[in-house]
Amino acid sequence: MTRVLLHTIESYRRVPPQIYLLAAARAINSLGSFVILLVTIILSDAYGLGEAAAGRIIFACAVAHALGTLTSGSMLDRIPRHHAFVLMMSGHALAFAAAAFAPSIHLLAPLLVVGFFCGGMLRPGVASMAVDYTDESTRLPAFSLIYLAHNMGMIAAPLFAGTLYGRRAEWVFWGDAVSTLLCATLVFAVARRWALPQFRSRISGSQSPAPSASEMVTPAASQVASTGRRRSSAPVLLLILSVPSLLYFSLGNIVINLVYSQHMFALPLRMLELFGTEGPFRYSLLLTANAVTVIALTGFVTVWSRSFRAETAMMIAGALFGVGLGLVGAFTGFAPQIALVVVWTVGEILTVTHTGVFVANQAPPEQRARFLATMPTIWGLGTALGPFVFGPIAERFGLGVVWPILAVSALLGVLLFGYARRRAASPATHLAG
Repeated sequence: MTRVLLHTIESYRRVPPQIYLLAAARAINSLGSFVILLVTIILSDAYGLGEAAAGRIIFACAVAHALGTLTSGSMLDRIPRHHAFVLMMSGHALAFAAAAFAPSIHLLAPLLVVGFFCGGMLRPGVASMAVDYTDESTRLPAFSLIYLAHNMGMIAAPLFAGTLYGRRAEWVFWGDAVSTLLCATLVFAVARRWALPQFRSRISGSQSPAPSASEMVTPAASQVASTGRRRSSAPVLLLILSVPSLLYFSLGNIVINLVYSQHMFALPLRMLELFGTEGPFRYSLLLTANAVTVIALTGFVTVWSRSFRAETAMMIAGALFGVGLGLVGAFTGFAPQIALVVVWTVGEILTVTHTGVFVANQAPPEQRARFLATMPTIWGLGTALGPFVFGPIAERFGLGVVWPILAVSALLGVLLFGYARRRAASPATHLAG
């Protein structure tokens, strides 16, 4: 155990200092991510919507978030990253601040959609800048560190959100807006200091005196980049569809994200079902347990899985999602729900750390931000479809039927990742198509 801990600390020490600042920005944003945590409860409890109606609005928000992520990828590759990031995140903050004054669901819903659309910039923005500062040897610990920082913020966020919601619901929106602006300010300071000259030299095609971290790659990665330049005009989506391993990897992600999305939709409804007025607070405790588990286990899981192929790690993650979320309906006590949170959170750790590395290593440098935006957008179809699909099912048949469906769906995701592993070739072969 001590050896693993020391190896984890050493891997984090090797990442560039810029990564620590990006991680701090991610933590600040996560600390105030109140709206996304409580959106299901806000719609169901504060506005009195049924499962189907709430599911439709959350579906619209998820689609808007996916479109925002896709738009962000193009923006990040075409204009200075910090300009794009501040623009979109400011829109996110303004929309949520305005939502605090919404007198009805008819005004709240479009403001939520706008806020989620602009919020789609967060992950590809931070990820693309993180990739700029790293090479293959430091990329996995960098993504792991940023994910760890995100969850450090998430430890307190659910408790703050539950407390604010219990006092004045509009404070949930204002707190989210303030944290978003603070995050954007820090990212702007970091990127303006380090990323802007690098971005300009790459866009102009001039040769920099020394290679950047993202250019210091292994021969195999260089071959990917070289091939990617020859095909840089090809749309990212066509590249993904033309490569079986990428295609099945994406399909597997869609399926397990559909399962994983239920920790934000069906799970809070289950807490309301079991605990009534205490449901929001109990749900916030589950989210805190999720964040604590990430803090405690991310380093160990990263070291343990560092030799895994991404497809293998995702097969394990899918199985953990199936168990952790598929068994929620089997228990009525709160302690078993905490234990199940630990199970699906380990799957979450594997998913977040390995998918980011997978995409970064597949992407040509000229299309890296677009890859980092397009592939999560594809995978986000599962997140978007989750409430849309399971809302009407829960309303018509009850929440009890949702959980076994999740278990079967997770098994399908595991099979898709297994097939992606079988069809996988070298990265260079992938893009040579």
